[in-house]
Amino acid sequence: MSWGLAEAAALLRAQDNITIISHIDADGVAASAVAAAALEREGILHEVVFVKQMEEAVIEGLPDGFYWFVDLGSGSLELLDGLKYLITDHHAPSGEWPPVDRSDRGDLMAYARPDDIAMLNPHLLGLDGAVDISGAGVAYLLAKELSSDNIDLAHIGVIGAVGDLQDTRENMLTGTNRTLIDDAVKAGTLEVRRDVHIYGRETRPLQRFLAFSDDPAIPVARNDEAAALEIVRSAGVRPRDDGRWRCWVDLTSEEKERLLSAVIKHMMVNGSSSDDVRRLMGEVYLITGETEGTPMRDAKEYATLLNACGRYDRAMVGHRLLRGDGDARAEAMDLLKGHKRALVDAMNAMRGKVVQRERCQFFDAGNMVSETIVGTVAGMLLTRPDVDPTKPLFGFAAAVPASGDEDVLKVSARMDRSLKGIIDLNLVVSTASEAVGGFGGGHDIAAGGAIPADAIESFLEEAEKMLATTRADDGDPD
Repeated sequence: MSWGLAEAAALLRAQDNITIISHIDADGVAASAVAAAALEREGILHEVVFVKQMEEAVIEGLPDGFYWFVDLGSGSLELLDGLKYLITDHHAPSGEWPPVDRSDRGDLMAYARPDDIAMLNPHLLGLDGAVDISGAGVAYLLAKELSSDNIDLAHIGVIGAVGDLQDTRENMLTGTNRTLIDDAVKAGTLEVRRDVHIYGRETRPLQRFLAFSDDPAIPVARNDEAAALEIVRSAGVRPRDDGRWRCWVDLTSEEKERLLSAVIKHMMVNGSSSDDVRRLMGEVYLITGETEGTPMRDAKEYATLLNACGRYDRAMVGHRLLRGDGDARAEAMDLLKGHKRALVDAMNAMRGKVVQRERCQFFDAGNMVSETIVGTVAGMLLTRPDVDPTKPLFGFAAAVPASGDEDVLKVSARMDRSLKGIIDLNLVVSTASEAVGGFGGGHDIAAGGAIPADAIESFLEEAEKMLATTRADDGDPD
């Protein structure tokens, strides 16, 4: 089975005007930029609309016409009946594709896919959408089909993939993502290096760089900047230069070797596994047109910048930044500062709030944490010593639905990478959400949804039923 790129490209070219519907996270913002650039170059009129999640009220509020759903849509096929659309997504489809009407089994044409809808999705090819390619990556494959000149957009697909943490399993991007990397390197927009695979190479002072590493965690120094600073000094590396804290990119090659050796020695002495030590190194992806020492230089940090825009209802700022709008840089940096403050406040608010159950754990943030960052907070909480890495973590936060007329909770589920292959959070969240009158979905290692505000206990009971089944034998995740 093929991707169906030629058919999808023909469908786009047949439209006079297209509404791009995108998710607000880094991958969604990146996908929107790729899609808009591709349509602009084709001379096709378009507009971009960002949504937090797909729900009936969102669909009802869209303008009439043809829709291009990027980084979403696959999990909401039941909402799209009667629409003309294209989906480029990497989430698991919520129903049969192509959608068919089986009410009249004598009508063979009911089983044919309408010629005004299409979906490009790795799951339709038997690929794992959580690691093989992201929403922005699928959008890029189609952009490249529209014109080979769009190869200069490949690096945006890489940013989207890294933003969706697709490089965490192997400490590098794999699968179809390699095509994007090759294209971006060929276009001269991306540089690939093997280096320390810790977040914040460009902008975090060395002590924060080490203290807040979560994969791998640095023992003793974890969340302890003073202890991390001692490791830096033990390596004979100056932490400051001309009154400024130094970052990883500021070090000479010799200093990097000394500090890396000191970190490895520290980890081994303090009980880290050989796998943890191995995970110190990996591929890093540098955006060649950006200045060293800025968040836009490193794909991981760029993705965080995009998240900072989207999570605070300013996704268009990130979109403009990717499209080369210089005026968007200052706005994005201000949003990043606010995002960091919000995460610190959220983590402090959730200290000691994780409740343990037999097969899972959860926290109810209420109005203390924004619904747009509760998933990020859940992922960060997994590194806390009071959180059990052998159980999935569910986070709940008050949400404002598109309809605005009901009490709803956003639910976000995260789990440690060691549980991949044992637990499928997409299945757990979608099943449990639907059982209590909500909806949800996502990937096997990260999922989300919305449920009635009074349904936390019912949701958790349903989730634990699912977990009891999926973890019956607790087999080897590999």
